Amino acid sequence: MLAGIIVKSISLFLYWSGIWILFRIVNRKNPAVLMYHGVTVDRIVNWTQIPLSEFSSQMKYIVGSCRPVSIAETVEILSGRKKSPSYAVAVTFDDGFKNNYTTAYPVMKKYNIPSTVYLTTSFIDKNPRYSGLLWTDYIYSILQSTAKKTLDLSEYGLGCYNLGSSHERYVAKGEICRALKELDYENKNSIIDGIEKQLESSAAPADIEIFGGLDWDDIKTACDEGLMEFGAHTVNHEILTMLPPELMKREILESRKIIEEKIGKPVRSFAYPNGTYNRSVRETVAAHFESALAAAEGLNKIGGHVHEIRRINIYNGMTMREFKLAISGASHFISFLTGIFKGNRSNRAGNEL
Repeated sequence: MLAGIIVKSISLFLYWSGIWILFRIVNRKNPAVLMYHGVTVDRIVNWTQIPLSEFSSQMKYIVGSCRPVSIAETVEILSGRKKSPSYAVAVTFDDGFKNNYTTAYPVMKKYNIPSTVYLTTSFIDKNPRYSGLLWTDYIYSILQSTAKKTLDLSEYGLGCYNLGSSHERYVAKGEICRALKELDYENKNSIIDGIEKQLESSAAPADIEIFGGLDWDDIKTACDEGLMEFGAHTVNHEILTMLPPELMKREILESRKIIEEKIGKPVRSFAYPNGTYNRSVRETVAAHFESALAAAEGLNKIGGHVHEIRRINIYNGMTMREFKLAISGASHFISFLTGIFKGNRSNRAGNEL
């Protein structure tokens, strides 16, 4: 609570005093890579899906105040093969939602902004296991659709969840998904089976439309037009560090193979699901891709590891003030200060025990 107040106060001070512009100038040669997921026509209650009005404002700012670049250009800049333009910004999307093409792409074309979409191939192939959705969105949909008022996952060590209101269901989805991402894929899938059995519900048609994946025809059309590129994001969006080595490699390499066969072009870039990787995962990716994107927040410096590219997470409800602070590097500085504050508080608390 107190940390949140401090962050907001510092953010407001840096923005309205104009100091954030100094961060922008100092960091002008450090490329920003933005991480989006989906863009919806209307606002919905989901942090990964940005309303079109916000997305359009952000793209307008980028084309007017920054230098849009592709991921391929970003890699050349970070590798020192190309001089960094001032205020370089790359736009990326994870997973491959249908609305990347139907809603976001027209805005990108309007402003001539390149982008890279990282595809989860089973999602694009409409895997019936989760009604054609990503497993996280599938859990959200069946939680929202069920007539049950509670969900008891005590036998799995996850406790009980109230489902009395739409908000409680949304909160439950977040807590459950965070917990499942910490488990190996077999236990994760077993718990999802248990959730299905208890809830006795299925994904709602409206959710299937909102959270549905791209079609290969759309991907091929966008790819041929040249403004939207495509990278790999595994087959099933499993957390790679939780998989046995052979399955981890198969998730990575099979996704690349499938995409290349469908679009008829080489796939050179990869995005780690959930931004999670270890040395083994990184080395496997590095052996087959020119670059890889993580989820660590912040700008990228020349000479930085091209298989650990930082990104800035763009979320539903992000104000233009927050957006500008983020791509200027000021938000990363605020997070650093907040970390020091939290560390000092922990040290004081420890000394008092």
